[in-house]
Amino acid sequence: MTIDFNPNPAVCATYGYSFGWQCPTSGITHTIDQNWRMMLSPDGTTFYAPVSTIASIDASQGPQGPQGQTGMTGMTGATGQTGPRGPAGITVDGAAINRLMYISDVSDPEQTELTVFTATTVIKDDASGSDILKIQSVRENIPGIAVAASTSVTFDHATAGNNVVLQLGTTKVENIHLKNLQRGDYMTVICKQGAASPAADSFNSNFTASNSTDQFASTLNLHYAGGITYGLGLVQNDVDVFYVQCINASSGGSPTIDLLVNHQRYHV
Repeated sequence: MTIDFNPNPAVCATYGYSFGWQCPTSGITHTIDQNWRMMLSPDGTTFYAPVSTIASIDASQGPQGPQGQTGMTGMTGATGQTGPRGPAGITVDGAAINRLMYISDVSDPEQTELTVFTATTVIKDDASGSDILKIQSVRENIPGIAVAASTSVTFDHATAGNNVVLQLGTTKVENIHLKNLQRGDYMTVICKQGAASPAADSFNSNFTASNSTDQFASTLNLHYAGGITYGLGLVQNDVDVFYVQCINASSGGSPTIDLLVNHQRYHV
């Protein structure tokens, strides 16, 4: 900073100047006021000398104070409404007893349990890389005996299950219809001859079928094990077992159904 003095001043003439500087951190302005006077030295030379200095700060703003205390935390808002309750969970016992659970109605806590003997009775085997369920023992339902009262007999897979028993008599059975079949379904039909003098056999493994929506097969392909069909037993207490596997059953109103029939005879 330079000061412009009069190049030809009079001795004892007084000059003044001031400058201000603002602190960049606090924003406060510092001001310095000085008075200079033209002086005469003993050797006859003249010089300027400060005779008074006043330093001040801007009174409109003081230095920055310490940080104030943190304000109080506001009140907790009201609790919202309770959400809907989820469905009942499934409880599985320890390793000593393993249970398969069947839920008849997901909106109802009622549960039907199938108890198995040990934890290894039913296991999921992933060693082969496929989803394989290994079951140590299975007991399938064998329903009551149906009596052949007409030449045509119908078994509904959806209600009868996989195993049915047919009591033969003096009525000549000519056709057995398997209802509501899907691909992969099977039915075991056990025929037992109950009459002392049964009617002559005319069944000749004549099965018909309908698909899962009970549409009769417009194209029915019967495949017999060994390519041979046998007649029913004609002696009282003869037993004939038919294992029928549904290997194809298309949907729609004119389905194609393929059945694989294996006939085992246990005749007296």
